Amino acid sequence: MLERFARLGMPWVFGTDAPAALLAARGWSSDVHTVTAVSTAFGRAPATPEGGPDGYLVHATR
Repeated sequence: MLERFARLGMPWVFGTDAPAALLAARGWSSDVHTVTAVSTAFGRAPATPEGGPDGYLVHATR
């Protein structure tokens, strides 16, 4: 996926596996869930293959 984005001129320039900590260090409170956890909670198939990379859905307030 990242290689495809780069070929399309949309390189991924930043990522984190700890979005809550990243935001907390900057004064934000956050509620973080993986995309797979949310899709499963709504009765959908997991968004990513088991053991594959997952993304985050973040709601943050300051």
